[in-house]
Amino acid sequence: MRLLRTAAARPPGTVKRMAQAVALPAPSDASLGLRLGRWALRVLRECVYLLLCSWCIRELLE
Repeated sequence: MRLLRTAAARPPGTVKRMAQAVALPAPSDASLGLRLGRWALRVLRECVYLLLCSWCIRELLE
């Protein structure tokens, strides 16, 4: 039978490493700007795609 290891039985370094692996890094100003830039490009691309599709459909119906 396999024994379950509790948090008290683990070495303190293991718990610390587990907490660091789970914790999300704090966003820096540079990464926030990159995310906003990617978001803006994605929105622009979707708008262009929608306009192009609308134009193509209009041309096909005429």
